[in-house]
Amino acid sequence: MRQRATDRASKNRTSETRESRLDEVFFALSHTSRRRLLARLGELGDQSVAPLARPLHESPAQITKHLAILERAGLITRRIEGREHRVHLEPRGMRSALDWVGRHREFWSASVDRLEQFLDSPEEGK
Repeated sequence: MRQRATDRASKNRTSETRESRLDEVFFALSHTSRRRLLARLGELGDQSVAPLARPLHESPAQITKHLAILERAGLITRRIEGREHRVHLEPRGMRSALDWVGRHREFWSASVDRLEQFLDSPEEGK
């Protein structure tokens, strides 16, 4: 009996951790500048912070905060080479968000299809 309670508690912590990671990913993606940083990394590959951030026209402090949020969400990693901080895109960081969107996409696609059928039905015109 005690083992089952321990197993349930462990599963709850795992679920909470997954939910927390998902929240961090969606929060990170919620800001235009952070999405632009990710897009630039996707286009250009690993970059140092200054050239990566240059087109955003934001202060170094703002860029540092954006990068910290992206890093905490697991979307990027940073490594220090001398005085230069190199930023690397971590595609695996999007996995939780992609899984969540995939599960909900099936539901909403089916719901929209049913609504479309209902609206196209002859009885709807009466």
